[in-house]
Amino acid sequence: MAIDWREIASEYTRSVFSKMEQGSVEYGEKSHHSPIHETLHEISAEFLDVGGWGAIGWGKVQRLIRRVEDLERELADIGKTIDEIRAAPKDLPESSAAGTESTHINH
Repeated sequence: MAIDWREIASEYTRSVFSKMEQGSVEYGEKSHHSPIHETLHEISAEFLDVGGWGAIGWGKVQRLIRRVEDLERELADIGKTIDEIRAAPKDLPESSAAGTESTHINH
């Protein structure tokens, strides 16, 4: 399946505009009129936030990788069990077949 980069870019752009609208409602036009050094401090703080989220995301991906590896091992074990069941003899000896021995007692 091909990746539709135009749709991804459109979704990203819509998300940016939505975030800007939220910020405008919450903070007004303050950011547009603040001194440049304040804007630079804000940007610097955002970079720290992004770095923190990167560490959190990395940790979650590591846990997910371990869980997927565990599931792959479990599926491999199930596959081996299924193969063993398929390879087992199909015919049981008559003496061990269920229901072949009479347990009725006459009084």
